[in-house]
Amino acid sequence: MKIKRRTKIFIITFTLSLLFFWGINLMEKSLSEFFFWHELSKHRHIFKAHVALSQKMNEMAPLKNRFAPELELEAKSAISVLIADDKERILFEKDIDEKLAMASLTKLMTAIIALEHYDLSKEIIISEESVNQHGSINKLEQGKSFTAKYLLYPLLIESSNNAAFALANDYPEMNEKLFVELMNQKAKELEMKNTFFINSSGLDPEDFNGKTNYSTVDDL
Repeated sequence: MKIKRRTKIFIITFTLSLLFFWGINLMEKSLSEFFFWHELSKHRHIFKAHVALSQKMNEMAPLKNRFAPELELEAKSAISVLIADDKERILFEKDIDEKLAMASLTKLMTAIIALEHYDLSKEIIISEESVNQHGSINKLEQGKSFTAKYLLYPLLIESSNNAAFALANDYPEMNEKLFVELMNQKAKELEMKNTFFINSSGLDPEDFNGKTNYSTVDDL
């Protein structure tokens, strides 16, 4: 009876020891991962080196707590891209080819067209139509003149619809139709195959009829 009792005690003790040491090892591993990524977050050069090494080995260590739930995005489409050493790597994607209205992201192309085709020092006289554009913080006055370069600041910093319209319509020898043609031509040059522009601001026109500036997250 004593032998059986000792054997039973030994088995129970051994099992509890295994569970204890397993728990210790798991906690140690979790703490090691936590401090590892905590230190990386404070030292960007170390993080970049780790990313470069991971890419070289064709693998990427997880950047999240493995016990955290999977990411759920309400956005219709999304993309996350890591760019290192002029190389792109998609980390996450969701319906990246779905065509959606791009709204004020349009103004990035508006700026590109102005930078590539305009004399940025040329004065632009603001028209009444530019001042009356919908949804703008109106800081531009009718009849006042600004350089094309100056208008790029409210265009990109304030997302000014006034500035977008003025760049496309008030610049000498330029109009919305020609400006939009240049935008669509540039989109083709950049191989943005699912992108189309109808105006320089991203505003939906009053006679909407389903027509708007659209693109995909892959193109953008």
